[in-house]
Amino acid sequence: MKTTNDFKLLVYSLEDYKTFEANTFSEIKKHFDLSKNNWIDVKNIEDHVEEIADYLNIHALLIEDIQNLNHLPKCEEHNNFFYVSLKHITYYNFNIQAQHLNFLVNEHFLFNFHYTKNNNFESIIERIEQNKGIVRKENIGYLLYLMLDELIDSYIPIIQKLRENLDKMEVEMLETASENMISEILIFKKQIIKFRKYVFPLNDIISKLKRYNSEVFEIDEFIYYNDLEDHVRFVQGSIETFREIFNGLIDMNKANQNEQTNSVMKILTIVTTIFIPLSFIAGLYGMNFKHMPELNFKYSYPIVLAFMSILVISMIVFMKRKKWF
Repeated sequence: MKTTNDFKLLVYSLEDYKTFEANTFSEIKKHFDLSKNNWIDVKNIEDHVEEIADYLNIHALLIEDIQNLNHLPKCEEHNNFFYVSLKHITYYNFNIQAQHLNFLVNEHFLFNFHYTKNNNFESIIERIEQNKGIVRKENIGYLLYLMLDELIDSYIPIIQKLRENLDKMEVEMLETASENMISEILIFKKQIIKFRKYVFPLNDIISKLKRYNSEVFEIDEFIYYNDLEDHVRFVQGSIETFREIFNGLIDMNKANQNEQTNSVMKILTIVTTIFIPLSFIAGLYGMNFKHMPELNFKYSYPIVLAFMSILVISMIVFMKRKKWF
């Protein structure tokens, strides 16, 4: 519902639908029709919270929950309304971002509170306006199901994108084994944890809604909410798989770094091993003994250099044949 007004009302039934816009709650409530389904889209809740609270008899704590943008998804029953808080999640540039959405629903009304210009449910509005599917045949509970389905389905492309990025990271680690990628892994893992935090409360939310729908709405919508549970299980299972992959990537990065360290130590050990006999020879002839006959020999110096060179070459050839490097 794209609009510059703070309220937009969509009243619909099998026979027809009507839309109304207003900037105050007192104006928009004049068009409520309790014989039909009423979907009220609300922006800028802070400006209208007192009016809405008085009309719906909402507790002050619930108003605080609606206004709290950092609140985790949850579902609660308040008086004759059911409150649902969810997150519309997007993934861009390796960053999980969440938009807070709130719903108040009973057998006559569905209030949708958000803080952006677009409420993310244009496809549902199109279904109602063009009478596609069964949305105008069902009551308000089915509308809530469509909204939840739209949100949960939007998580699946994020799962696919995360998987692609994980695969790219794994390939990069194999191709550049010498680089330490622990910081990239931990940043990515932090985003997965954030995603998990928003998704895992959904099972409890759907379970409560199934109970609420069957008791209050007096309709059998278990088949719809069972479908939601299947989608949620898929998303949650994928997230748990990502956690296992991250543990594997951390182990792989650790193994790569250990291998790199071992390679450096091997080189240093080879160099040290080569210079041990050279140091011994240099130290031997560096002693200040008076009687060392070979020191007075004309070709002592080149002979010692040649011997040291042959010794170095022999040790390198020996280590090479042993495949020590």
